[in-house]
Amino acid sequence: MIRERLRDNPDKILTGFGLFLGALAVIYFGGEAILDLTPIAKSFLLIAGSGLFLLGSKLTDDRGSMTALYFFSAISYLTFMGYYTLRMNPSSNTVFLLLGISGLLFVLVGKKIESYNPEEEKLKKLGAGIVILCLTVIAVDLNGPEVRYQTDFRESMEIGQEPVDVGSIIVQNSYFLPQIYNIDRVETCSTEETRITLTAEDRSENSGIIDGSSEKNVKYTVRSIRHTEGNFTSEYSIVASENCPEQQEPQTLYVYQVPSPD
Repeated sequence: MIRERLRDNPDKILTGFGLFLGALAVIYFGGEAILDLTPIAKSFLLIAGSGLFLLGSKLTDDRGSMTALYFFSAISYLTFMGYYTLRMNPSSNTVFLLLGISGLLFVLVGKKIESYNPEEEKLKKLGAGIVILCLTVIAVDLNGPEVRYQTDFRESMEIGQEPVDVGSIIVQNSYFLPQIYNIDRVETCSTEETRITLTAEDRSENSGIIDGSSEKNVKYTVRSIRHTEGNFTSEYSIVASENCPEQQEPQTLYVYQVPSPD
């Protein structure tokens, strides 16, 4: 049956391929691939896109175009749900409510949209208003302050065989919306006789979401110590550096960050 339909309507192959690529484009936008937007702004754009596709479906009488716009509206909203759930890490109750409300919303829209026939001019004005709002959101969001990072390590410490707190990296978000942060990998170096590994106390805090107008302290701890002379306890100075210097002072721990790959 499918073969017969494709033989009689070969243009459906191109239409299906176009729908597939269009869906990929929406999902691609829902990832972190393009536009460094905050999670709230990106979620809003995906929801607005879903609404725009629905509005577009009322501006055409072609059933094929109408079906395609319905499809893109659903894909855009599903991408929003996936993005919001994975990125914002909401509670189980929030996810349940989101799924329930979204399902009810689409059922109601599906029942009412065929009989909903507003004036074309009104639809165009509404669509233009949504587009202008989306462009405003993008402009404001892209020009907002970025997340800043500040090191706050102790000047010295006694390093032995037990884990010891050496300080923290302070993540600062002066923007009013939550933002994504990603702390560059922290490395250390000292003399050849000693290898000291520094890691976040809670490694899950190396990246994530920081609330708007807030700051977050990510504590770092000496986890692993290797020394050619076996067990030892010694006082070390801590120096924040741009890299590992070629000439290293004894009893000094150099701490530096390695940028994460784009």
